[in-house]
Amino acid sequence: MKKYIYLLIIPFIISCTNIQFKNSLKTYNNKNYKSAIEQFDKYIEEGNNSALKVKAKLYRSKAYYILGKNEIENDNYNTASELLFLANSDKADTLLDNCYYQIAKELIRNDDYDKGLNYLKFIIDNLSNSNLMPEVLFTKLKIEFEVNDDIETSYQTYKVLQNNFPDSKSYYSGKKIVNQYMPELLEKVKVLRKNNEFELALEKLFIYIKYPADYTNEIESLIGNVYFSWAEKLIKNKKLLEAEEYFRTAEKYNPQLSNSVAEKLNQICSIYIEDGDKLLTQRKINEAVEAYKTSLNVIEDYQPAIKKIEHAEEIAAKIKRANELVSEGDKYFNDKEYQKALNIYNQAYQLDDISYIKEKIDNAYVWYRITNDPENYAEELIHKYDNGSIIKEIAKKEEEVLNNYSRQDIKITKWQILNTVTKNSYEVRYSIMTPEKNYFLRWLIRLETGKIFPLNETTKEFM
Repeated sequence: MKKYIYLLIIPFIISCTNIQFKNSLKTYNNKNYKSAIEQFDKYIEEGNNSALKVKAKLYRSKAYYILGKNEIENDNYNTASELLFLANSDKADTLLDNCYYQIAKELIRNDDYDKGLNYLKFIIDNLSNSNLMPEVLFTKLKIEFEVNDDIETSYQTYKVLQNNFPDSKSYYSGKKIVNQYMPELLEKVKVLRKNNEFELALEKLFIYIKYPADYTNEIESLIGNVYFSWAEKLIKNKKLLEAEEYFRTAEKYNPQLSNSVAEKLNQICSIYIEDGDKLLTQRKINEAVEAYKTSLNVIEDYQPAIKKIEHAEEIAAKIKRANELVSEGDKYFNDKEYQKALNIYNQAYQLDDISYIKEKIDNAYVWYRITNDPENYAEELIHKYDNGSIIKEIAKKEEEVLNNYSRQDIKITKWQILNTVTKNSYEVRYSIMTPEKNYFLRWLIRLETGKIFPLNETTKEFM
């Protein structure tokens, strides 16, 4: 019995719920939308039928939409916007954007630009499908420039306008606005260039070239100028490959730089030539040739490089031949044929005047003299010592003696060359005798080394 009673109660409850919804719907159909909204709200809060709740929410949204639409017809955009916002539907949004835009325009007319911009931003951020979007963006960028004097923000808005509505009237109107302040944006880039902030300058310019308004030529020209200045800086830092690349890029963007770029490329080639010359003086022939060839990568028929390469190859050939002659001379030297060795070394030195060949020449000459004419060589070493200082001192002393004494009172014994028991060593003597004092000069000569040693105190005075 209890179960039967329970089953009877359920349909009754459902029936009551349906009646509550039907009454709300009846109010809606009678166009009493405010009361209908209140009834739908109550049903949504208290009703037990989930399907009818969904319908209640739908009719509630429609009621708000109709109320909002009616307010638009009466030009009550503030009230309309509140009602349409509560409608929370795509259909309401198609009217809501117009409400907000009308409110924004009214605020702007009354010089309340901050609030007007807030409404414009709301449309942009929340009603992206609005048909009014091009006009909204234009209005926003115009206020940002003309009222707020904020060209950076205005330009950001212009970018959105160009990206999304490039065929709209608002875009062309926006372009006219941007044309007014683009020169100022470019002047800021010129300051960056002057301060060597090339990377930041180009970063901005490559944005501007995508959204140039009517300044495409000016922007491209400035890009070229920035690359040119950057390349000049790179030359100073010896970053020649990057410099070459940037000079060519500069000419690409600004063909008027053609002559200046050509001069700078020649400068880069000259630096490669200088590097090659330094390597050549260090006898790094292969490295020098590579340096010269690098300039040909910059200017294909760069004649100075071609001539330098030929010169370097000639030097390499001479060095090779000189080394061959040195090897030949060494064989003669080892066989104690010093004259032949000397001749061959001299031929090698004519091809490659390097110090080690000169040392071989000097050594061969020493041994040639030791072998063939040791006595005269010993005297020659005395004469050459310290640029002839010994000979000068002897001549000075002889002049002094001749001035103080008659010739028959003095005796001068000129050069005496005496062999010693030490191999390749000679004693050289020179004597000046006067009535008051005798000058017995004695030197020991080491022929192999050319060194000279005084053998008494008197002799030291003449050195």
